Amino acid sequence: MKRWLGKAETALGNHSDRLNAINIFPVADGDTGTNLYLTVRAAARSLAAGTGQPAQVDVGAVLSTAGQAALEEARGNSGTLFSVFLCAAAEPLEGHTRLTSTLLAAALNRAQIRAWSALSDPVPGTMLSVMESAARAAAAVDAGQNGDDSNHALGLALDAAVEGALAAVIQTEDQLDALTTAHVVDAGGVGMLLILDCLRSAVMGVELQSELLDGLHGYDVADPHIHADMPDDDGVEVMCTINLSPLNAATLRQRLDEIGESVIMSQVAAALTRAGTTGGGSTSTFRIRSLPSPSSGPLANPPRSASVNSRCRGNLMPAQSTPPGMNAELDLALERRIGKRSAAVIEKHLGITTVEELLNYFPRRYLTRGELTPISDIPLDEDVTLIARVLSSSTRTMRARKGTITDVVISDDDGQAGLRLVGGTDYRGKAPGTLKISFFNGYRAKAELLPGRRALFSGKVTSFKGSLGLTNPDYHVLDEEPFSAGGQDAGKLAAMPIPVYPATAKLPSWKIQKVVAALLETADLASLPDPVPAAVAEREGFLPLHQAYRLIHAPETAADWKQARERLRYQEALVLQSALARRRAQLASEEATARRPRPDGVRAAFDRSLPFTLTDGQAAVGKTLAGELARDFPMNRLLQGEVGSGKTVVALRAMLQVVDAGGQAALLAPTEVLAAQHYDSIRRTLGPLSRDGLLGGLGAGDDASVQVTLLTGSMPTAARRQAMLDAASGTAGIVIGTHALLSDNVSFYDLGLIVVDEQHRFGVEQRDALRAKARKPPHLLVMTATPIPRTVAMTVFGDLETSTLDELPKGRAPITTHLVGLAENPAWAGRIWARAREEIDAGHQVYVVCPKIGTDDGDFSPGEAEPPGLDAEESQRELASVTAVVEHLQGEPSLSGVPLAPLHGRQDPELKSATMAGFVDNTVKLLVSTTVIEVGVDVHNATLMVILDADRFGISQLHQLRGRVGRGGLPGTCLLVTALEPGHPSRRRLEAVAATTDGFVLSQEDLKLRREGDILGASQSGGRSTLKLLRVLEHEDVIARAREDAQDIVAADPFLSRHEELADAIEKYLNPEKEAFLERG
Repeated sequence: MKRWLGKAETALGNHSDRLNAINIFPVADGDTGTNLYLTVRAAARSLAAGTGQPAQVDVGAVLSTAGQAALEEARGNSGTLFSVFLCAAAEPLEGHTRLTSTLLAAALNRAQIRAWSALSDPVPGTMLSVMESAARAAAAVDAGQNGDDSNHALGLALDAAVEGALAAVIQTEDQLDALTTAHVVDAGGVGMLLILDCLRSAVMGVELQSELLDGLHGYDVADPHIHADMPDDDGVEVMCTINLSPLNAATLRQRLDEIGESVIMSQVAAALTRAGTTGGGSTSTFRIRSLPSPSSGPLANPPRSASVNSRCRGNLMPAQSTPPGMNAELDLALERRIGKRSAAVIEKHLGITTVEELLNYFPRRYLTRGELTPISDIPLDEDVTLIARVLSSSTRTMRARKGTITDVVISDDDGQAGLRLVGGTDYRGKAPGTLKISFFNGYRAKAELLPGRRALFSGKVTSFKGSLGLTNPDYHVLDEEPFSAGGQDAGKLAAMPIPVYPATAKLPSWKIQKVVAALLETADLASLPDPVPAAVAEREGFLPLHQAYRLIHAPETAADWKQARERLRYQEALVLQSALARRRAQLASEEATARRPRPDGVRAAFDRSLPFTLTDGQAAVGKTLAGELARDFPMNRLLQGEVGSGKTVVALRAMLQVVDAGGQAALLAPTEVLAAQHYDSIRRTLGPLSRDGLLGGLGAGDDASVQVTLLTGSMPTAARRQAMLDAASGTAGIVIGTHALLSDNVSFYDLGLIVVDEQHRFGVEQRDALRAKARKPPHLLVMTATPIPRTVAMTVFGDLETSTLDELPKGRAPITTHLVGLAENPAWAGRIWARAREEIDAGHQVYVVCPKIGTDDGDFSPGEAEPPGLDAEESQRELASVTAVVEHLQGEPSLSGVPLAPLHGRQDPELKSATMAGFVDNTVKLLVSTTVIEVGVDVHNATLMVILDADRFGISQLHQLRGRVGRGGLPGTCLLVTALEPGHPSRRRLEAVAATTDGFVLSQEDLKLRREGDILGASQSGGRSTLKLLRVLEHEDVIARAREDAQDIVAADPFLSRHEELADAIEKYLNPEKEAFLERG
């Protein structure tokens, strides 16, 4: 249901303008698309709190909730009819947990009957006919299924319903004279068709049929003749919620008939049937829409037996043409404001198509022109601003390469000067103060800097062969009028900041600035919806939104853009934090099973058996988890800690507490290697407690045990089937697996806790897919060994509470890291393998890590990929691969006789397991691997790691990889090998890793070096940042302030019904293409 209404909201939003354009009946007020969109949006939002619901839900109850919300927010005839449709459709579905073809037919039939009854004067040719046709088509198909309740039968019924609706829509043109005259079909019917198609798409997982609209008579929505003979709409409508007691529909209808051309809708069908009454004494809530005649006044005096309640929308509402969530100005195509040619250029180079996108394409920085300086006084190595007149301009061809140089000579009252832009000509011999401006391929300068024109030049003074000049100055051609008035405007212009936009090679900043300036002249900025509540804006002293947009793009002073940026940055933070606060509130409102600790349980026995003492951090976090697991609402916690800080033991103790309470725990790992390592490690750590036994933990006199089960996609069929059976029956207390746990055919007897390891590899969708397998919302613990700064935790993981393990267990030896630069020391290549032999001769083992598997470019196994944020110019360099390195090392004299083996993601699972087992038992001395050993692999005897082409890995990966050595009390060494020259930007990562083992310091450096898209992107692709002005490392105070405000807003208004502008901003931010910040969490 949630997917259906979400899809319907999107589809109606995309097509609302088209539906509005053909809105003819009952009046041509052009708002059917808008009304349906707003009503469906209300229904969809009401189910937002259902995130993470158990799989077994009452479909009827869910639909009833949506229907009630739609009824309370319903707009217009079409919106109110749809809300009646939802409420009625819910009734046959009550008590059912899945939809079948029979239930679908019953629901559609009940809904269309109730919708016909809800209208005082129903006529065919409207969305009522579409509902009826869809219901009949579905019933006909279901009748031929002989009780088949399969998904196939449901799909056939849904197909039939959509086809029946389409046939009915096409017929509407011939059923109503108004539609026949205008040569259009009914707008409400088209909207209903879209909604039904979205239902089919959501239930069956198929694509929407975009041709449904394209094939409807091919009418031109811009045709002025559509509305030619239609009655004028007076632009207002009465829309209110009325409580009526006693319930007397006849009285209500009589009063509304006195107002004008009335249409009445109601949740209570019997009250609006032609019989006219349900009997006295009852009370009900109505949604009513009335179209007053021009001679009548508004509904100032409701019927005596009715009272307008506090949710009244107001007596009169202007007919809207665009939903608030689709603000007319913001969503306007850019070409409507700046012309087709400019809009096409902006779309081609920046991918920007709407007014909102260009308004939010903010300047990256601002140039300060500085004080006006006489040419004779320009100082070396300082920023100056000159105003001068062009004396001459000439163009010459370059000798060494293709292109031209345009030289411009300028002069002020103190003499003449030439400012060099590009070139190496020696202009010595000129008079003192003489400089030239030279433009490389300066076609624009040649056209604009004509002799006699005065211009402002700004830049840094440089010296070339003894001559002063300005290198690459910005310039602005000035009008003559300001100078004749005394030059005051010129001085003001000199103080005006110059916006610098993120540009491309073919679209420079100054062109973007001109386009934005044109937009500011034509856009209706005053109409923009403001997501920041008025009280917050007043408290902070913020500029009005329209003024902030104007000043950030066209400031007159530095204070202007700073104020604008402060306001818009906070707005961005508030939208983001409100989205997270809403998700936290939704999670906290769910009911979970309390999993209280047992003093005589498996966890207590495990604690007694531990051969070491928990660190203070482990004990403190364990106490927090134990308390939250004992609550009756879900725990949602992030556990972060250094490599080797003991997160797994903390998580295992939490899992055992859940098992003691009769539940199950699932541990989700990103790779099969890590899942297998967890399985072996946990069974080894539990010792006798991990023997096969009954779920439920230790009772009095019991032999304490808990079954640990592994479930991965590559397991043999029989083993996989047995693991699934153990999980479903409750035999398995702890189930460890990969994405295979998310499969539809995997179920649990009583899933009480989900542990997600290496959280950055999974998104919210995977989290929720596993949560849905529980009877009640389970507790959730997500873990990461990649330390996260506080501001990033607040932003990226804002829906989770955070715990940190910042100390290592006793006995962990330090790891030393060395940067091995082969560019400056090629002989070190041989020394690396001699060093490896030394470790092996000492009885230790060695990892060798390569960035790829085979010799072909892009040769990565599923789940493995090149890290983000790496230099494109290095992509052609031949990189070390597992296959090539193994072949080389087998012939390396210093490693003669050393047992070595490859390991990578493409290997057969049995071979992979055998290889890891050989390394664990020390029969394999040297392991050549890809990043499959990045996390979780725990071999205490490994003391040396060699990372080849280390510049191809990110900081977090390098830190994770080196955490595989030095785990058993022996000192560890990590060699970062690179062929890059010293000073190359990509070597900065390696230098940072070699300089410290503090993961929190490295995480800060990592975020500085990586693009913002890496921080928030779902795929960590390093793409364009979701954030515009907000920087999570720099603006902690802004984020904290916005987080506090967001919590207050959501606490007082959980569904943001009183903060529509903020809700709409969140919806835009969180559409499927921009939900990266949550998916990263």
